Amino acid sequence: VAFVGNRGGEKSSDIVRMIKLLFHGFDIVLVEGFSEEQSIKRIEVIRKEISQQIISSPDRLIAVISDKNIRTRKPIFELGEVPEIVDFLEKVMDEKKKEYKGAVKVTINGEKVFLNKFLQDIMKGLTLAMVSPLRRKNREDIKEIAIKVTQAE
Repeated sequence: VAFVGNRGGEKSSDIVRMIKLLFHGFDIVLVEGFSEEQSIKRIEVIRKEISQQIISSPDRLIAVISDKNIRTRKPIFELGEVPEIVDFLEKVMDEKKKEYKGAVKVTINGEKVFLNKFLQDIMKGLTLAMVSPLRRKNREDIKEIAIKVTQAE
């Protein structure tokens, strides 16, 4: 999918809203530009003829692709190292999934639904708050809660 044109008065957060709307549940979405959007992690491409230095903040930068010597603690790839870049992205996604793993799992009609950390934290907190008084004196001793909701036909 490509959106081409002048962004005019759009706020940078519009891209995040658009990504969430159009690509909900995708593991990764590659976006070119939007350097002003603080919530988007970046792989910066630096070419001898165009860029002289890294412009992304260290907390947003995950890697650099370049045809010149760059000093950074982030992984550096050469322009043609596509398989290596793909492997790196898969590793980053696996690490990200581990961050969210286990807290809350939701399925709808047998299909897994991705929940980001924010939603998992909300659902976990609300569920513990509702269930704790029912059977337990101490919510710390609750290891797992299973809830199944079925709609009547």
